[in-house]
Amino acid sequence: MRLKADVIVAATPYSIVGAKSVTDRVPIVFVYAAAPLEAGLVKSLSRPEGNLTGFTWDHGYASYVKSLELLKE
Repeated sequence: MRLKADVIVAATPYSIVGAKSVTDRVPIVFVYAAAPLEAGLVKSLSRPEGNLTGFTWDHGYASYVKSLELLKE
């Protein structure tokens, strides 16, 4: 956080949790997090809220809906 990053890309569960613990303002993009909903990282897959967003291994209905939303954008 000393570097005043514009965005944080987190690729492992530990880095996602670590980044979330030090900021609630800098956007955090996670890369293929396993079960971010169950881990309490996001409130929902379609609308994560807060400063976290990204991709997950969870290929349930909500993931497909989010993929379509991203494709549309």
